[in-house]
Amino acid sequence: MTFCPYCGNQLQFSQAEICPKCGMRIKEGPAVRPDSQFSEPYSGFWTRFGAYLIDFVILIIIATGVYIILMASYPGYYGGLSPEGYNLFVILFLLIYWLYFTLQESSDFQATIGKRAVKIKVVNSDGNKITFGQAAIRNFLRVIPLIGFICVLSIGFSEKKQGFHDMAATTYVVPN
Repeated sequence: MTFCPYCGNQLQFSQAEICPKCGMRIKEGPAVRPDSQFSEPYSGFWTRFGAYLIDFVILIIIATGVYIILMASYPGYYGGLSPEGYNLFVILFLLIYWLYFTLQESSDFQATIGKRAVKIKVVNSDGNKITFGQAAIRNFLRVIPLIGFICVLSIGFSEKKQGFHDMAATTYVVPN
């Protein structure tokens, strides 16, 4: 569905160049209503969960590499990490986690590797690419343990399938 960005009239043809209602020339752009409500269907909890599982496997592989490197630098008892090494590992993992999602979602792909695999992307309220700042807010809230859990649960109960992290950053996850 395509709407005129000036008057909100629903257009019969997505390639229309002039709106028949208001006569304004229509620029090529996202299908949005004039009140900035994104008009495409939203991706639900299970699709997003599948994407997250793929991303989680990738992050576990990265975390394992970081852990092995830190074991050489901060050896502990029984072949593990020392307390200092473990603390450094947690900080590095949270930073890697945040950067993994933030950089990919604010890129031209608009999605992480997992989201691309299930064909979904993150958009702003106009259906366009999100900014680095929006991605940063969105993913910072997910890193905080209890808030991140609530963010994910709210996806299943939100009309627009938004988590609290999406609401805070005014973002939506839609089919690609």
